[in-house]
Amino acid sequence: MLDLDAMRKRENRYRPDRVKRRKVLRMLLKSILGFAFLISFVVCMSAALAHAYYALLEAPWLRVEDLQITGLKHAERKHILDALRVPRYANLLTLKTAELSRRLESIPWLESSVVRIEPPGRIVVEVQEREPLAIIQADDLLLVDRKGILFSRTAREKHPDLLFVTGFQAMELQVGTTLPDEPLEELKEMCTALAKFKDWLPTSLISECRWLGEAGFTLYTPQRTIAIQMGSEGFEEKLVRLKGIFAMLRENQWLDSVTRIDLDYPNRAYVERHFPPQKDT
Repeated sequence: MLDLDAMRKRENRYRPDRVKRRKVLRMLLKSILGFAFLISFVVCMSAALAHAYYALLEAPWLRVEDLQITGLKHAERKHILDALRVPRYANLLTLKTAELSRRLESIPWLESSVVRIEPPGRIVVEVQEREPLAIIQADDLLLVDRKGILFSRTAREKHPDLLFVTGFQAMELQVGTTLPDEPLEELKEMCTALAKFKDWLPTSLISECRWLGEAGFTLYTPQRTIAIQMGSEGFEEKLVRLKGIFAMLRENQWLDSVTRIDLDYPNRAYVERHFPPQKDT
């Protein structure tokens, strides 16, 4: 005879396991459906964003309509545009300002640049140009800035207001190299002093400024070829003395016979004259 109580107990023992499995299956099904919904949502959003992005790429109000450049003194606008390589009507979203700034590093005259975008349709380029200090005679004529960087080849007639400096040929200077600190600091002091006396002694009246190492600088005048030894310091005070010496020489009509003036002395100067031979009487 069957034991009904035992069978009921056996059925009750397996019923919790079936309920638990059903709960697990429902949770798994919900997870699968949720994941599928999430994937569908992501795909739909990606498609919508892609469609919106490509629509923005075609938007006329995001096209480059104007390119403004500020800070130009010597560099030419055409060279800036050629270096930037921004296509006409390019979309602003496709441009990277950092990359555009890096492209401008190829222009010798530019010390730094900042590129920014001003919607709708404008690119603004702010440039800081190098300040040329002098023309250096090396294998080529080179422009040097106030940091000592030789940044561009040049010709004297392009910059008649800049001091022409020789004496550096042995240094093998070229574009991209730097003038040593000692002559650079002396040259900066010389140019600063000459700028204060430009009304009396403009750079156009100095045919050459020769660097002599430890002996400093010597200036040469173009017409009478007077060598003016300036040394390596105190240039402003020496130019004051030189102005007085020139006034005295003109007053006595000796200027045409002077060949050399040495100002590298404290509070005095050495003047060398050429005396024509005396005629027999």
